Amino acid sequence: MELKVRDVPEMYTEMMRLMKMRAFVEDSRNGGVLSLREPLTVTVTHPATRINVDPIRRCNPFFHVMEFVWMMSGSNSPMWISTFNKRFVEYADWDHRTEPTIHGAYGNRWRSHFDVDQIVTAVGMLQEDPTSRRVVLSMWDAYTDLGTAHNDLPCNTHVYLRILNGALDMTVCNRSNDVIWGMTGANAVHMTMLQELMANAIGCEVGVYRVFTNNAHVYTDLPNVGKMLDTTAVYYPSNDGVTPIKYEGFPLLQPHESIVSFLEDCESFIEGSTITRSYWLNAVASPMYELWFNRELDTDYILDKGWAAACAQWLRP
Repeated sequence: MELKVRDVPEMYTEMMRLMKMRAFVEDSRNGGVLSLREPLTVTVTHPATRINVDPIRRCNPFFHVMEFVWMMSGSNSPMWISTFNKRFVEYADWDHRTEPTIHGAYGNRWRSHFDVDQIVTAVGMLQEDPTSRRVVLSMWDAYTDLGTAHNDLPCNTHVYLRILNGALDMTVCNRSNDVIWGMTGANAVHMTMLQELMANAIGCEVGVYRVFTNNAHVYTDLPNVGKMLDTTAVYYPSNDGVTPIKYEGFPLLQPHESIVSFLEDCESFIEGSTITRSYWLNAVASPMYELWFNRELDTDYILDKGWAAACAQWLRP
């Protein structure tokens, strides 16, 4: 089964329509779900348009941006990121002898789990040989995941990267995908931000984003799930709540900045240093972080106008 959409907000709307029309009810480890009977591939042609402000779905823009920073830091601790999403601690493994950990944390898998920084290595490979078809990021580890009991295992298992026509394409392979919270929510944001970051580092454009999932599903007991499945409109950030704003994307990496320094700054950021060498962290992530703790601050300090509008809409009563 295939679906092609322009951007992430349209991806959400079209996936809701598809799940309502084609999914069937079955049981899962976490309760009843609506599932597609066959694997699905979704192609997103403009993945940098990733901010969904559907009023029923109500994506938390603070969590989405901070989760990306947390991932890029390589952390597997739930403590910092749970400030923005309290449910994160539910996915942690707790051991009285050690700190709690998110076993399947993607950023940790990318940065250190396999004893190699896969992000830095992949960027270097594509800078050296833009025609390479050997650039694969791995999240699934059979030794630590297959047949093991953890509160969290990677749902997204591999990422394939390829430069085509001067743009970086990304294909994400997924064993099991919660369509609302994962595929069209958090995954769509942090994966496309990773794609953009790597494209900036390589010096190429952002290409298409594809997701292959072996099992797309929606949990039937989610609040407002019926209303979400009935959605037909596509919502984009807006300053007045009606008219979508027109803005140029704010690059994650400036031409003079390196991918290594950006990743190091993400590590510093979650350790408390909200002023870093990274222009994006200083101009977007830091003011969003401050706004989370002080809702009286002005969203104008967030220089990415898409995220600024999304924050204002999310905070609006």
